[in-house]
Amino acid sequence: MELVPHLESVVHFFLLFSSIHLAVSYLIAPLLIKKRILDSLSLDDRISVSEKVCSSVNSIITGWVGFWVLFLKPQFVGKQLFHSYPPILDTAFSMYLGYTLYDLITMSFQKHHWTMWLHHAMGALGTIVMLVYKTGAIYPCYLMITEFTAIINNALWYVKKIRDADVAENERLKTATMQERSQYLRPPPSLLYVRLMHIRAWGGRLAATIERMDSPAITSFRLWPTHVCNVHVFKFCLDACSIRKSFPGIKSLQRWSSQETKINDQIFKT
Repeated sequence: MELVPHLESVVHFFLLFSSIHLAVSYLIAPLLIKKRILDSLSLDDRISVSEKVCSSVNSIITGWVGFWVLFLKPQFVGKQLFHSYPPILDTAFSMYLGYTLYDLITMSFQKHHWTMWLHHAMGALGTIVMLVYKTGAIYPCYLMITEFTAIINNALWYVKKIRDADVAENERLKTATMQERSQYLRPPPSLLYVRLMHIRAWGGRLAATIERMDSPAITSFRLWPTHVCNVHVFKFCLDACSIRKSFPGIKSLQRWSSQETKINDQIFKT
């Protein structure tokens, strides 16, 4: 059978495309695409990142062979137009079968419509018929030129998929950051006012106590409570900005303020 001599070439091309796929997956893609974008892609898209490269390689070679035998070095001329069969087509058809075998394996891990499987099955069947009978090769050669369109489709897929994944990941990170920041809320103005008034009252009472003392050494520090009061106000503002947006957090601050007020009142009463 005429197909048997080409089986070795089919296997070689299958291994070639499989090697390209692995090289893109583990070497090239991580260098050219950000890790966070690759991680955000689905399994189908991760496989397609490498599969589109193999598809482009197949499209370039297949389309170039068809263009070569039809226009650059015309092989279908004269009365034997229908029966002409350029030898280079053996290599081109073997490569197509090797690529189809590779593509069918990758498709088994993806969710493709049944029409895509039918497309590959019909293409493989037609290629086998050409390798066996070698008649009417001019027709598939014209179809081979249309493989150039796959390069454009693959390029558009990369632009759209990588761009959309990048935008989606940026939006996800932005949303996560905003949610994290929203967990923090400043205390209500009423609570802030009560706390500041308590600090100022504490400083005022301490200053008045020092003023009533007769010792000059002690009264020289009469401005000290004002500075301490300012430090407490500044520290309170910093602490207030870090209060979490939760009811227990506000309650704990109110409880802490009331306890400190009671302690200060007891000190000044004594």
